[in-house]
Amino acid sequence: MQNLQVFPPTAGDIAPATINLNPLASDLQIGDPIYGRNGAFAGNATYATNPNTALDLSWDIISVTNTTTGSALATPYPFGLSVDIPQAGVGAPYISRCIVENIENPTNSIKAAEYAINVQLKDADNDVRNIIINAIYGTPAETVEERDYTFGAFPATPFVQVKFDITGGTNNGWYVFSGSWQTLIDNILGGGNTIVISGAIAPGDSCPSNYFNRWWYGGAQGGNFDTSLTEVKDKLAECYPSGGTISSPGVGGINIPGANNGTGYAWEINP
Repeated sequence: MQNLQVFPPTAGDIAPATINLNPLASDLQIGDPIYGRNGAFAGNATYATNPNTALDLSWDIISVTNTTTGSALATPYPFGLSVDIPQAGVGAPYISRCIVENIENPTNSIKAAEYAINVQLKDADNDVRNIIINAIYGTPAETVEERDYTFGAFPATPFVQVKFDITGGTNNGWYVFSGSWQTLIDNILGGGNTIVISGAIAPGDSCPSNYFNRWWYGGAQGGNFDTSLTEVKDKLAECYPSGGTISSPGVGGINIPGANNGTGYAWEINP
């Protein structure tokens, strides 16, 4: 028996032990289909294709592990399987096709994390093949915190600071949401757990007409995160609707409870 990843598969196409994927939280299908057949005679140029090669096979998810936290998930899992028997064409073996799906409702409610999905194919003789699908959801944020920002003599206002430091990432640096953590998660489009950062005001941009409850960005600054945070705070001060010029804001301690649960959300940055 073989579990296969290419289509149409041939007898020598063996799937790897693991597949690493980075699906969107809104995706129903996770990666490409997996294909399998049993050890029955598949047919050749002389003999017709044998349809029995796709029979007596069962697909199952035998475990799911959140490798971000190291914990095993209990059933029901947020993932499921869709199985059918396509035919590749005359002369090709009959195969069983398995599609791994995100079955959360809605799909974008899946928590941001790396999941190891252990998919097993079994035949009538209890011969098994396993493949691990590592599905990584969301852009990981290094720091998520709600802090009180104070501009001059104006009352303190809770803002959310988010730091991204992704290897090879082009949108690293500090982002600030000019509103509270609760406001941020209450306004996730379509519900779910994916927080989209878009339309962020950068240091060189003009001040927007709507100041609160939007994103601000300090720039990558060549990897200097202190400069990135300073730049975004200075821009917030420059644009603050005070009717005058005020200095960079004072920033209080992390609010508890605040944005410490931000790691449970997927992040999507749209420059």
